[in-house]
Formats: sequence, structure tokens, C-alpha cells
Amino acid sequence: PYWSYIPEELLEYLLHIKRSILHLRHEMSLEEYKTHVCITDYPIMIDRREFYISQKFTPLVVDSKSIIRLGLFTITPSARKHIESSVITDLGKCYLYNPGTRIYESVNYTTLLTDTEKRILKSAEIRMTNEEIADYQNVSLSAVKANITRILKKLSVKKVHEAVTIANNYRII
Repeated sequence: PYWSYIPEELLEYLLHIKRSILHLRHEMSLEEYKTHVCITDYPIMIDRREFYISQKFTPLVVDSKSIIRLGLFTITPSARKHIESSVITDLGKCYLYNPGTRIYESVNYTTLLTDTEKRILKSAEIRMTNEEIADYQNVSLSAVKANITRILKKLSVKKVHEAVTIANNYRII
């Protein structure tokens, strides 16, 4: 039912993204395919207002011929404010949809953040304040704030809780 909220000019594009995942299957092992998660962020329109949502699909039962028999589909508010689609596997591989080439390309999100940024984000994940993080990490408060600024920029979000969500979704931390 939510498809009626997607702007008409985006429908074909989103369907192409969905079909592209089938082509990606050939690059993945059966085990990766069984454990992948597909996350697509895009806008919907409700009462002429734009809202970004994150559509997440996780296969639960995949047969030996790579046919998904059962899956979990969720929609939540998106931390991103642009269209993006990625596929992440439990084995640590990540593929990002490239609108220019119109295919999923392998990316390495694990090196996106430094070890220090990951530690700070993990501390933020358990709701530590900047001051608590500085004490715990034995660094200055200004260093914590500078790292958080870099994290937000690298993950293309505006708030720390959004960065934590993205980092968890993409298995960065």
C-alpha cells in the first residue's frame, strides 16, 4: 500500500534498483545471498510533504536454487535524506547501487571510519555524553567533538543517533 506514496517519477527507478539485485546475486555465494540485507532509502509524499524512509529486506528462508521463500520487510524513517540502496552480507561484503552505471558495486565501509571514530561512535551508541566519551577514551572534549563532526560528514547524517543507525546497518561498528 505504501507504493501509492512514492512519487511517480521514482517508481521506475526504484523498480530498476530492485531488479539489479537479481544481477548482483551472481557475484555472491549462496551463503552470502542467504544472509544479505538490502537497504533502500527513498522519499515518499504524504499530504504534499516529503518524508524519507528506509526500506529493509532480509531473507529468512532461501532454498538451494537461491529462491527466497520467506523474508522480513520493514520500513522505518530514514537517517539519510537522499536515495541510496545497498546490499550488506553477514560475511562483511557491501555493495552500493551506483546510479551512473546502474549496477551494484562493491564498497568497503569497514575502512570508512578510523579506529578512533569507531570507538567514539560505539560509546555514543550506549548513550555516553561527549564528556563521558572524552573521559573514557582519555582524550580531550574538543577531540571528541572534532571526531563526531568527521563521523557525521563521512556518514552523510546530521545527528549522532543517525550515525549510530547507519554504522550498525552497514556493519561499520
